[in-house]
Amino acid sequence: NKLEEIQPETRIVLRSISERYKKLGRWEAHFKQETFSIGLGKGTYNEGRLIFVGPNRFRYTIVQPENSDFICDGKKAWYINYREGRNKAAHVRAFAQLAESDIDRYLILLRGIDANSPAKEKKLLKDFAVSGKSTGSEITLELKPKQSSDVSKVELVFRNDDVAPYRARITDVIGNTTTI
Repeated sequence: NKLEEIQPETRIVLRSISERYKKLGRWEAHFKQETFSIGLGKGTYNEGRLIFVGPNRFRYTIVQPENSDFICDGKKAWYINYREGRNKAAHVRAFAQLAESDIDRYLILLRGIDANSPAKEKKLLKDFAVSGKSTGSEITLELKPKQSSDVSKVELVFRNDDVAPYRARITDVIGNTTTI
């Protein structure tokens, strides 16, 4: 039985995070995104804004130093890169069938995790090995993809008193990290 693979503490963390995302509905956040490259030994830094409207629509905008948007209407998505600034022509990449793309699995960082029933837990476990822990002030959920992917791990961190995520960290297969 797949549900037996989840440790009791992980199940508590998973359900707590599910409830927090349910309460969010529509939310906005300003963020700082740092990417560290193992190969280069240095990182990049961006600032931006996220607007999320449940259950699955959002706009993830980076405003400095890069200018780009990732927009999702729930079924399709667009990555827009303004290489020469927002007043010039942009490069657009469309994802027509988002549910069929590899990127869809990782959008749970934005749209939330719904694992408040055995069936929903099973669905999550189809894509990820899940581990959760609680410390005095934070809860952390770690997701490791079961299928071959560029991403090796996703971590979500919530402060105990907050409904919205405090930090997300994505690690690729090489060891590069992006922290939001």
